Amino acid sequence: GVLREMEDAVGAMGLPVEQSHQEYFGSQWEITLRYDDALKAADDSYLFKLAVKEIAAKHGLVATFMGKPLQELGTSGYHLHLSLWDEGGRNVFDDPDASDGLSALARHFIAGQLEHARGMTAIMAPTINAYKRFLAMEFAPYNVTWGHDNRTVYVRIPRERGKGARIENRAGDGTANAYLTSAAAIFAGIDGIDRELDPGEPVSGVSYELEDPPVMPFSLGEALDALEQDHYFREALGSQFVQCFLVMKRSEVGRFIRAVTDWELREYANVL
Repeated sequence: GVLREMEDAVGAMGLPVEQSHQEYFGSQWEITLRYDDALKAADDSYLFKLAVKEIAAKHGLVATFMGKPLQELGTSGYHLHLSLWDEGGRNVFDDPDASDGLSALARHFIAGQLEHARGMTAIMAPTINAYKRFLAMEFAPYNVTWGHDNRTVYVRIPRERGKGARIENRAGDGTANAYLTSAAAIFAGIDGIDRELDPGEPVSGVSYELEDPPVMPFSLGEALDALEQDHYFREALGSQFVQCFLVMKRSEVGRFIRAVTDWELREYANVL
């Protein structure tokens, strides 16, 4: 079928497919690519998305990486896994002597993600539609928290340790640019390391039930304002790039605000 053709095609392109399986909702499919250096992983991500969309179009179908493409179905995320390695090939996030197996460096890196989460979300979730993931509360972050193997937080720590020790930034959806998300997450982590930031205690339960946690931006406009106010990110990503990004994305927000949607017509036209 079409899915098999997609898997065969990306394999023939040299992309390192690790696994493929159906996700929670009908027509939702996940194909996992093996980790690599940040730039190579971003290249693989771009080529993968291109191949999937081209093969779908060939069969008269539409493959989308939107966060919430259909109201009646669930959401799709782009979960970015990161680890740091030294020149000797050692994963420096791992510390077998620590109570949770994470090094102090890893905790600082996590804290950097949380410190810059609101502004970084504009990069991770760069469309109007992306924010419907957060409001749906379907294994997507609703507030800026972290936790071990917790799929309701902004930064999840998978169970693996040793060479598999890593963090997972869960803010993105598939509309994000893999080059920008990788850069943003790395810069945020570096700032956490440089300033030796503390992420606080991990959340062990459902983060949606916390009282007064630091919350996510719940719209693209709100995220763009947070990005503009994050002076570290403006410098790290390049002030000229950030300004261009803000102008382009605020134009997108403006077009959405001015648009008259089918929902508005169904809701109001016949009764008002």
